[in-house]
Amino acid sequence: MLKYFTALCLSLLVTGCATTGREFDRTAPGKIEPGVTTREEVIRLLGPTTDENIVTLKKDAQEKDLSSPVVVQRVNYYYYNRYDKDSDSDKLGQPNRHANINIANNTVVYYRTASSFKSDNSDFDPSVASRFKKGETTQTDVRAALGEPTGRGIYPYAASPMGTAWVYTARLWNVPAGSNTFKDLAIYFDQNGKMEDLTVSAETKVIQDETAAARPVFIPIYLPAKR
Repeated sequence: MLKYFTALCLSLLVTGCATTGREFDRTAPGKIEPGVTTREEVIRLLGPTTDENIVTLKKDAQEKDLSSPVVVQRVNYYYYNRYDKDSDSDKLGQPNRHANINIANNTVVYYRTASSFKSDNSDFDPSVASRFKKGETTQTDVRAALGEPTGRGIYPYAASPMGTAWVYTARLWNVPAGSNTFKDLAIYFDQNGKMEDLTVSAETKVIQDETAAARPVFIPIYLPAKR
C-alpha cells in the first residue's frame, strides 16, 4: 500500500513567505543505495534536514504483518520558491521540491523524491503502468518506459523480503488552476528483477480557498503510518 511508501504531504495554503525550506539537489538521492547508505552519508550528501520524525511499521508494503515491528526514522528535505525562474506554472504549477528518506538501524531502507521545478521535474504518465505485466516486466522495461525512478526501497517497503521497490512520484500544486494533482506509482520487483506487483494512483483535488491558492506556501506534514 502506498501509505507505507510515502510520507503524506499536506498543503497548507496560507499567505506569507515567498521561500520555504532549503535548496537541495533532487537528483542527489539517486546516489543513495537502500540497504547500504547510512544516515551519516545521507547528511553528507544532502546537508542538514528540514525536519525529522519517527514511525513504527507493523506491516509491509502489501499490508502483511511483519514478524517484528520496525522503527523507522524519516529524514525530510523540502524547498519552495514562489518566484524561482526555473518554473512552468501552467504545466507544473507552483515550484517545490521534496525528499523523504527512511532509515532503520542507521541504514536507508527507502527514499522518495519529487519536484515541480522545470529543470528536474518528476512528472510522469501513470497510464504507462497498464503496459507492465507481473512475472514478465523487468527493471530495464520500466526504465525504458518511465526513466530513472524518483525513489527506491527494500523490504519492508518491498513486496517480498528479497525484493526491491521503485517509486515514481509527482506533486503538482495548483495544476490545473484551482486544484492540486497527485501521482504515485510503486513497482515491486522480486529478487530476480521481475515485477511481482504494483500500485498506482492519480487524483486531482480542488483547492477550497481560491484566494490562498494564488499565493501559497506549502508546508509538509508527515503523518505516522497506521498502527
